[in-house]
Amino acid sequence: MVSSVWDTELERTAEEWAETCLWEHGPAGLLLQIGQNLGAHWGWPRPPTSHVQAWYDEVKDYSFPYPQECDPYCPFRCSGPVCTHYTQLVWATSSRIGCAINICYNMNVWGQNWAKAVYLVCNYSPK
Repeated sequence: MVSSVWDTELERTAEEWAETCLWEHGPAGLLLQIGQNLGAHWGWPRPPTSHVQAWYDEVKDYSFPYPQECDPYCPFRCSGPVCTHYTQLVWATSSRIGCAINICYNMNVWGQNWAKAVYLVCNYSPK
């Protein structure tokens, strides 16, 4: 098992992306080299760890070696179980992580405007 270490460059790129307030993975060029998880919420305050726990809890829908069975058609219409956040968290070769949080005003999340959304971006890398 590979242990993860905090990476300030991944943190910097996560911060840059969180500041865009775009509810999509990106930037596209960087995604060729890294993995990424996104989380957003508004309303009732909660810690960022609640997103990380939700990502991990997708383990219940993961069935090795068939992860494609838990990847619904997203991001436009999600139905069925999701486990891609979980697989990103536990990916065997990921050894570096960097995350950032930003407050986004009027963030568009799946077609709805969220006032004062808390946006979490985590980037993962094997090197």
